Amino acid sequence: MFSGEILYRLSSIALDERTVGTERYGREFLAFLLDPGRALTRFVNGKMFNHNTEEVYQKEPLDVVISAGGNVVNDVKSFGTGPVGFYFNADF
Repeated sequence: MFSGEILYRLSSIALDERTVGTERYGREFLAFLLDPGRALTRFVNGKMFNHNTEEVYQKEPLDVVISAGGNVVNDVKSFGTGPVGFYFNADF
């Protein structure tokens, strides 16, 4: 549920019913990639093709932190001789 809420809010940032043409298509496609369920609902309800002059969706502040690195787990006998592990982390 937590990741679903994050993706829903990210798709709200992408959506803008004031745009038209290629920009609108790109925003709708990005929202589809982020939250396919919401895109399907917007398509069925006809909201995917609405044009408004006002902002419709509430935009939340976005803070993204991405980190990556590696670590070596030492064995008992010498420093830096154990297995190497890599990690990637994204916080929204």
